[in-house]
Amino acid sequence: MTEIPAIPIAWRRDSTLPLKWDTLQEDLNTYNNAVMETIVRNIKLLKELPPPKNFTLNDLVCYFEEKIKNDLEQDILFEETVEVGKYTQSMDTSMDKYFARIYDVNEKEKTKKGEGAFSIARLFLNSNLSDEFFKTVTNSYFVEKDFSDVFERRLRKEQLDLNNARNNRKKFVKLCEEHNTWVQNFSDIVTLIEDTRIKLIWYVELNNSKTIDELFKEKFLFQENLCSVFLAKLVDTLREATNRLEEFVLSNLKKPILPPSNADDAVKTITDLIHLLTV
Repeated sequence: MTEIPAIPIAWRRDSTLPLKWDTLQEDLNTYNNAVMETIVRNIKLLKELPPPKNFTLNDLVCYFEEKIKNDLEQDILFEETVEVGKYTQSMDTSMDKYFARIYDVNEKEKTKKGEGAFSIARLFLNSNLSDEFFKTVTNSYFVEKDFSDVFERRLRKEQLDLNNARNNRKKFVKLCEEHNTWVQNFSDIVTLIEDTRIKLIWYVELNNSKTIDELFKEKFLFQENLCSVFLAKLVDTLREATNRLEEFVLSNLKKPILPPSNADDAVKTITDLIHLLTV
């Protein structure tokens, strides 16, 4: 039987927080603040969708607030991303610990992207959604994983440079500024990919569920329940953002080829099947 993916939750990628010299990070100093910020971001995404036919917006907001809070409290990866934010408070004294956490979280995020692609791919035979929907969503996961590899390699070089400049405040600050400049070039793209993908999944789920209890439960997903214009707009937005991130990945490689994806065999098999059947 096909499993519906768990409710996707958007949270800030703490590995892309600006590097600072002994400066406090607003809103992410405590776990509770991080949970609240994440809930607010997700409710904002929910309100950007067309109103569903079968429930009120207020009922959905209450459901999502409780569900997201519960999921975050059980999500070790989310808790670790909050810890990463704490280390940015004093880069001078916590730099090594900060980078160690960054690499650990980055590796776990790559695993989670593979799991997300696998969950979406498994819906393929349990819906009549378009081939383009599945290709676009799964590709967005894999390009994010590819970027994570490039991001980590570049960050390791910057860590070495920062360590060498540890006792030179002027040079250290300059290196932080250079890092923040290139990170800003992709952080908005990644956020757009994550937000659009979440809205796509929610839009399909909301309009294929008759009650709150049916949300994210096993069911056949009918494209006829969706507005084709709105669905196409979301798919196009996700595809364009993914292409922009892919271009950024390529521009940061010495050779003009994407690094091989680290998706496990199960993910590769089912996504290859989708591409084979939709050619």
